[in-house]
Amino acid sequence: MEKMKVTKTSILESDYKSVICPTLRRVKQQLRGTNMKRNTTILYFLLLIGIISGCTEKGRRNSLRPLSEGSFDKEYQQHWVITDDSVKPFEVVREDKCIQVELPSKLPYSDLDTIFSSYKLIPLETSEEFLIGNIDRIIKCPGCYCIQDRENANVFIFEENGKFRCKLGNKGHARNEHLDAWSIAYDEKNEQIVMLDLTGRRLLSYDLMGNLKKVASLFFLYHDMAFLGDDILCLTGSAYNRFSDIIDLSRLVLTDKMGKPIRRGFPITEMIRDRFTYGDKMTQYKDKAYFTDLIADTVWEVSGKEMAPILNMTVNGSQRFSKDEKENITSKSYKIHTAKMPFAMSINVSPKYIALPVAIPRAGGQIALMLISRKSNRQKIVGISTNQTRLDSYLPITGPDGFADDSTLIHTFSPNFLQMGASNTPIKDHLSKEERDILKKLNPNDNPVLLLERLIDF
Repeated sequence: MEKMKVTKTSILESDYKSVICPTLRRVKQQLRGTNMKRNTTILYFLLLIGIISGCTEKGRRNSLRPLSEGSFDKEYQQHWVITDDSVKPFEVVREDKCIQVELPSKLPYSDLDTIFSSYKLIPLETSEEFLIGNIDRIIKCPGCYCIQDRENANVFIFEENGKFRCKLGNKGHARNEHLDAWSIAYDEKNEQIVMLDLTGRRLLSYDLMGNLKKVASLFFLYHDMAFLGDDILCLTGSAYNRFSDIIDLSRLVLTDKMGKPIRRGFPITEMIRDRFTYGDKMTQYKDKAYFTDLIADTVWEVSGKEMAPILNMTVNGSQRFSKDEKENITSKSYKIHTAKMPFAMSINVSPKYIALPVAIPRAGGQIALMLISRKSNRQKIVGISTNQTRLDSYLPITGPDGFADDSTLIHTFSPNFLQMGASNTPIKDHLSKEERDILKKLNPNDNPVLLLERLIDF
């Protein structure tokens, strides 16, 4: 997942720099040449502004206030009492069940038929009213697909056949609108899609027909979320939450349904937060969330107050980063390191499989798809396929966008890519009539096409 860079500057500090400071400069200029009495009055006024600004900012650092003041604030502030005892670390369990995986150092060759039994194309309906710029996340919900387009601050819901169902909300400053759609998650218990409006600092909950059900203030900064029953798992990354030292340097924070922190994990130093600008990755499947810290090479399964390592990745038999490298990592050193060694680009997990797109620098920056069976611990890797009869064998190997079910991966491709693949002579005669009809109807400017690939048990 792409990481948002969160600065230390608070909203009040930003307003002070952009509005108050220029105003002060203009006032000071106007003071020149006026009488002393008037100067004194203005100076007292400026001093008052400074005192108010300082007190307000101090208050913001020591207590968390939502941007949108509401009638529930007092009730919430009473609820918001956190201590070291109330926000305990996650409990680590099942360490002996962790699967060991060696990342490939060269691009492998494999037939897709050894991994996938079938594939299915689902074109997403196209209209000027619901054009998709880029798909940042796909969530398979009961009877539909929910699609996030962060760049355009849009969230759409499509039927399983690709027909458009609805759009979630509208952009704007009203309480029932959103400024951005930074992330989305599915609240399975309430059957709702929850949108994280990071700029507006709120969560907006919609049912699967697009009806707004709830708006809640965001009481601390985080970049991603997952719903685990009544609790919310928050990926804070390297956001600054200095109102509370307890959670400020924790990359994962578990909260209750009101947003009060109850668990924390993956501590980092302030130096790493200030010098390392790459985001961590988190995904969700049903009632479990999966997380990997970019500098740890371990995939964690988080369920309630417990977390378990399920996959450990090594290169040439050892971790990609030594202990010293992890403790002193910077964005520059990470880039240099990554340019030399293979690494997992994202994670997708179901109860049956783990799917990892792996970047292999020595193969010219190409990507291999690594699949691990959680039942048998067997591993399969697909790089360049030698099979000449499958449409997906001519598409670039990319990371999957999620699981449609326990055994089906979701990939997204532009119509252009699909049509280019279908134009290859070896597979023209192997396309079904349905596939040919789908490809003929596609326009290069249409919305993306979903490619569902069914995994073979191995």
